[in-house]
Amino acid sequence: MTRHTCLKLEIPDATDLIFLKRTRFQAHFELSITDSLNAWLCNASGEQGFQQLGPVDGFTDLADGCNRLSWTFEKEGSELEWRLKCRPAIDSKKLTVGIFDFLMDANIRLSVRFFCNVCWLKF
Repeated sequence: MTRHTCLKLEIPDATDLIFLKRTRFQAHFELSITDSLNAWLCNASGEQGFQQLGPVDGFTDLADGCNRLSWTFEKEGSELEWRLKCRPAIDSKKLTVGIFDFLMDANIRLSVRFFCNVCWLKF
């Protein structure tokens, strides 16, 4: 079963808004990341800790078109750090549109649920 989640990355001292969409497969996940102009992809196994994403420490340029996404989290009393190398998307526009379409659809679904619940409570 494939599952999707999306979030806005909160990166200290960042000036650009960066959005991330995670597609979770049975044994691995794929990250799609955009700053609205450029886009990157990351692939990783399920053991690489993304399900425990904590505060993102950085999304830094590696000077070869790739970026590094890094974050820390705590597990069993130890602080762990994960780093993933993200390669540039072949079609940044298509990937960015896919991320924003997912966000729009999710927002519409939440709005409909909220509206239906509010209407039900009024009657």
